[in-house]
Amino acid sequence: VRRACYRAPARGCLMSSPPIPTHVITGSLGVGKTTAIARLFAAKPEHERWVVILNEFTDSGIDVLTVAGQARGEFDVRLVPDGCLCCASELDFTRTLRDLVRGARPARLFVEPSGIGHPAAIVETLLAHESHGAVRLDSIVCLVDPARVDVVAGEPGIPRDQADVADVLVLSKGDLADVAQRAAFASLAAGFFPPKRWVGEAAHGVLPPEALAPPAPRAPSVRRVRRVPRCPRSRRCVRRRRASAAKSQAGRSSDAPASRARRSSPRSSRRPRSAPSE
Repeated sequence: VRRACYRAPARGCLMSSPPIPTHVITGSLGVGKTTAIARLFAAKPEHERWVVILNEFTDSGIDVLTVAGQARGEFDVRLVPDGCLCCASELDFTRTLRDLVRGARPARLFVEPSGIGHPAAIVETLLAHESHGAVRLDSIVCLVDPARVDVVAGEPGIPRDQADVADVLVLSKGDLADVAQRAAFASLAAGFFPPKRWVGEAAHGVLPPEALAPPAPRAPSVRRVRRVPRCPRSRRCVRRRRASAAKSQAGRSSDAPASRARRSSPRSSRRPRSAPSE
């Protein structure tokens, strides 16, 4: 049952429908992810139906109201509360994505993970659907706060992993950044390998069109030429660690009786030779 939740839709049922352009907008808390999505929904074509999957740790729905208050035309906001999409709400995200792919099929899809969540599991799920023609993962955008560039460039952690998974790196609140913060961001972006597909700034919460543009034809995408780091808290990683621990424990249990038998057995099983009779 668990594997069925991650199974991508059958290839034959999606051949007649074009893939859904999909974007992942990630970044730390307060970096401006919801504001950027709200600006995009405010400027979208009215005849197109866009959908965003929002992830919140609470069920307050503040981000939903932010997007709904500025969107124009037909749109839909799917809220996945009570945990991040990479672990606690991973099944809810997979179920919501499956419903959109098989039913509503919007003109464009956005995914906003929580600011303290790891986007690797989300990217893997989207890539599985992309391989079957259901979606087209155009860009994985990571927004970086000018005041927290040193945190992203520091020790390994979720902020660093968010920037590493992305193929587009954007300096959020570029209108408020100073010269030193821009220089630190440029140094951060230059240190990634493979290099990011696009690096730039966003002012007043408006993402440049280059940040959402799909990769060039026949050009290998950054997310396909390197292994996506896994979230240590994801259910798949936890299940893998438990299976490895159980296997090692079973090996130690099977070796214990043999070692005890070796210790209890005499050093030599040969009988002493009797003296020859005269």
